[in-house]
Amino acid sequence: MADEDRIGARIAVIRKTRGWTARELAQRAHVSYSLLAKVESGAAPASPALIGAVARALRVDVPRVTGQPYEDSRGQRTASLMAVGAYAQALTLMEQVRADLGDDVSVMDGPTLSVYGSAHLRSAILAARAARTHGPGYAQEAWAHVDGARRVADHMGADRNDYGLAFGPSNVAQHEVAVAVELEDGEEAVRRSRGVRLGPSVPAVRRGHHYIDLARGYVMAGDHAAGLRCLEQARRIAPQQTRHHPMVRETVLAIASARRGREELSSFASWLGLS
Repeated sequence: MADEDRIGARIAVIRKTRGWTARELAQRAHVSYSLLAKVESGAAPASPALIGAVARALRVDVPRVTGQPYEDSRGQRTASLMAVGAYAQALTLMEQVRADLGDDVSVMDGPTLSVYGSAHLRSAILAARAARTHGPGYAQEAWAHVDGARRVADHMGADRNDYGLAFGPSNVAQHEVAVAVELEDGEEAVRRSRGVRLGPSVPAVRRGHHYIDLARGYVMAGDHAAGLRCLEQARRIAPQQTRHHPMVRETVLAIASARRGREELSSFASWLGLS
């Protein structure tokens, strides 16, 4: 599908979530109804002027229309807030992202579902981290976002990789483990990992990250041998990511404190540059 077709489809999806007809949007955006109808159907390209007018009328950022939803200012701001631990503020921004997309997944196309579901998963991680300092209510919110993402993934039925988000049932399953780890519940992370099946369609960086998270979960649960096996698996899948990930080093040090002198641990620590 050409870029113009995708832009038109996205305009139609956002318009429908507002409950507007194409004619109503054309009136609000002060553009030709016939031109808008052609753009939505893919019969005509979307000019920069039309994109800007439609975005203003729909009250969304232009990147949301053009298909670069995480390159807008809110996406960058969310990442910045997350980096400094301002999780509550970042959660508010993610809520605004989902509000812009609406809440009726039945009218969303595949790329929109990927963005909507991914916003739930990012919120799940944010809430799990907020629970450490703001109380158990955020833990409940984290799992609620996982449930929300799962409903979207179930509606999709299969993994997709729109905008590099790699969203779908596999990614939701991975995040179940990640959220449990962020909540420092190793036993829950291990329990939820039993249902995770990551096929070759899942990007290597995602599969590697999953085993890094799972290693942390096993160590929290007291199974250091299983934690080290997960780190070895992460190294086989995504060696560069594993070598440089700060949580890998922290996990190896935690294992080392309980398993000194083990040859396989010494070899892995040496590979990391820790010995």
